[in-house]
Amino acid sequence: MHHPPKSNHQSYPPESSPEPTHASPGTRQPLRLSGLEIAGYCLHLLVPALAVPMLGILLARAWRLSPDPRALFLGGMGTGAVYLLDRLLEPPAPSPEAAPPGWNTSQPSGEREIAPPGWNTSQPSGEREIESAEWRQPNDPASRRYLPAGLRRISWCLAAGFSFAAFCLAISSFWRSWKAYLVMGASLGLHRATKAWPAGKTLPVALCWTVGAVVLPFPGVSGRWELLWRPASLAVFLLVAAGCLLCDCKDLERDAASGKRNLSVLLGFRRTLLLAEGLAMAALPLAWLGSAPLLSVTILGYLGLYFWPAGLADGFWGALLTDAFLALPGLIAWG
Repeated sequence: MHHPPKSNHQSYPPESSPEPTHASPGTRQPLRLSGLEIAGYCLHLLVPALAVPMLGILLARAWRLSPDPRALFLGGMGTGAVYLLDRLLEPPAPSPEAAPPGWNTSQPSGEREIAPPGWNTSQPSGEREIESAEWRQPNDPASRRYLPAGLRRISWCLAAGFSFAAFCLAISSFWRSWKAYLVMGASLGLHRATKAWPAGKTLPVALCWTVGAVVLPFPGVSGRWELLWRPASLAVFLLVAAGCLLCDCKDLERDAASGKRNLSVLLGFRRTLLLAEGLAMAALPLAWLGSAPLLSVTILGYLGLYFWPAGLADGFWGALLTDAFLALPGLIAWG
């Protein structure tokens, strides 16, 4: 019997490639951030703490009043603590694969669009409210809630430090400003309870920041609550409300996936943006009538964001620039 000659090369079975592992829907993989990204994230959280005291300094210069430095510092520490705790305590949004109500699952995962109640899905894809990748929220570190453990610890430490400083300052001047504390605390409680409703975030946050910038820094001024009705104070209220709407643009998809029906989800990206720009423009004459023309810097900055929708929808740059434009007039007045 003839046997075929044996080959000098031993044959091996091809190496089996490992099966790709896919996270189950709704699971979040921890992020790996560089040092620069961590520094950027901390800056993104610290800038809001500057906005309230800088607005207070701006209004003090406009009204020729002397603000209380401790009250300004209290406003900054309180704002930073609330901002951090709000981000840390809010649960992550469900994965898009969970197909929440109103989610358009007929498109591939990377091209899905939001269809909240009243959304016209009969239009072609190019004419819908969010028609391209630049109008959708990208997957960037600052917009995600599932942060690495180390970065979450940093956030908790910052929140604890801000809260302790704000508490000590509030106790030391409680009897002079307890009404302001009561209004601001009630506004924040209302914000936490109604943030999923239309305007449930915008109005309470705008009221809280306005009281912190207009009333809180002037404990020695008689009739300081009447300052709220000055044109410059109304301009601050409108600009803070516009800033809330601009910041909501980056969270539009996540809020819709979480089942929220706030103003940005109901209006869509472009209508929310137009409403924010309208509020900013309405603040312009009030700022000039109230002897606070430097607020025009904030208004121009907000108008500039209209022409950069990709940056506004970004979870890092959109929020950072919005808060920075709000604090910039006070920094200029201070300098």
